[in-house]
Amino acid sequence: MILTGSNVQSKDMPDEKLKMFLRVFSSIKQRVIWKFENESIPDLPKNVLIRKWLPQSDILAHPNTKLFITHGGLFSTQEGVHHAVPMLGIPFYCDQHLNMNKAVKNGYAISLHFQSINGDILRGTIIKLLTESTYRKNIERISAIFHDRPTHARDTAMYWIEYVIRYKGASHMRSAGLDLKWYQYYLLDVIGFVLAMIILAVILVVILIRLMLKRVWRAPRVPKPKTN
Repeated sequence: MILTGSNVQSKDMPDEKLKMFLRVFSSIKQRVIWKFENESIPDLPKNVLIRKWLPQSDILAHPNTKLFITHGGLFSTQEGVHHAVPMLGIPFYCDQHLNMNKAVKNGYAISLHFQSINGDILRGTIIKLLTESTYRKNIERISAIFHDRPTHARDTAMYWIEYVIRYKGASHMRSAGLDLKWYQYYLLDVIGFVLAMIILAVILVVILIRLMLKRVWRAPRVPKPKTN
């Protein structure tokens, strides 16, 4: 297994959570490679290797990598899909939640809330991802879709770089949005026009209602017939 993260550093983990993770890792037979910024963790289990920096993509590419524990960043999830490794996501903020929700929906990951994790939940989730073949089959299917393209991504990138060089900046491909005024770029003129139309419509409705009420108030009242 590999456990990495760059935006959220493992060294900032509360001490009780760190002990919980180490206790769970020591209870499984798999070897754990953990990107951890402090390499002097006391009582480190024998099956856990920690390093301040790790070549994440290279490790994910190894055929013996069975599980990727990640915070769910965009590049990390893309690398996980590229190398077809099931994921255990522990998102913290921003796009991490969206990325892991997509992974869970497609059936190749399980997402956990960091504050709610305990030893039983963590160990049970790891065992489930390692033993249930559904997650491996789903990530292999998604990975095949990811790789199925007319040309290699690197070749595509090189083509467009050389294209821009050949045509000296390729000004003909320059976005027209660069020539817009800032208020046009952000559609403030359109938004202002729509708001003005809404305000005008409200004003007209209010005027019409007032005119109708005035007519009702000014209408002569029919006297009620007297009864003996």
